[in-house]
Amino acid sequence: MKLDRLFGIAMLLFSLSATAAFTPEQPARVYMVLWRGCEEACQGFRQYLEDRELPVELILRDANRDKTRLPQFLAEARDLRPDLVVTWGTSVTKAIIGPIEAGSAETLLGDIPAMFMVVADPVSAGIVESYAHSGRPTVTGIRNRVPEEVQIRAIQDYMEARRIGVIYSPSELNSVLNAEQLKVLSGEMGFELVERTLALGDKGGPLDGQLPKLMRELAQEKVDVIYVGSSSYNLQQRDEFTRAAAVEGLPVASAYEVMVTDSGACWLWRTVTTTSVASPPTRRTRCFFRGSCRASWRSRH
Repeated sequence: MKLDRLFGIAMLLFSLSATAAFTPEQPARVYMVLWRGCEEACQGFRQYLEDRELPVELILRDANRDKTRLPQFLAEARDLRPDLVVTWGTSVTKAIIGPIEAGSAETLLGDIPAMFMVVADPVSAGIVESYAHSGRPTVTGIRNRVPEEVQIRAIQDYMEARRIGVIYSPSELNSVLNAEQLKVLSGEMGFELVERTLALGDKGGPLDGQLPKLMRELAQEKVDVIYVGSSSYNLQQRDEFTRAAAVEGLPVASAYEVMVTDSGACWLWRTVTTTSVASPPTRRTRCFFRGSCRASWRSRH
């Protein structure tokens, strides 16, 4: 069973069990650990439960991008023994559910069911065995990223991107894995990857205020486009990120929709499901381009 189908199936099963086993007086308890507040995915999860009037007590815990908080959340989850633990993002999932180990189906949560969301590459991150099987009966989840190859090919369809720049935090495993995959693709797809990493503070997170300097360096390296694949920090700092790129005349291609719709990025990738009476639903990836970026890019070439 593919992991991209498991979220809906898991929620359906949870709905049925909640209706049968839980009541408003004795609701199911869902313990949800977040990385940077209750953003769109968290809000959608909560809205799903509210719209269906399910008897659920939702317990939210926010790490606020501080990894040192995660062990105490794990200890609390073990003590509370909720009916389901939901983890947001790669860093949280690795700390709460734990990595998969060969020959073992154990998690850090013991026998508590767990579901991860917004994990870009759960296989490379060592969270699941494959996209066909999680490898642990109490673990399921959903990835949130269009494959890098599809994204780079879409960029190359719009422009001759010989040099692609990336800025990422070495403290975010999803970002590190994303950069490693880009290095592999650079040889296969004929582009040069120009990397810049964010300096980290005492708490392990990126120091603020670095983006203008790093963007200036990438402009001096004559990159053709800035790519944002998987980065919680860049997403959270999207306005500063896109403003810094605009100052240097650099277009930004992002896998995050809000960097285009609510900020200044040029591209986004969206998985679109189409339905027909005569055939089953089909899924494909489409690239959406902000027209105003075209003139800005042309002015640099």
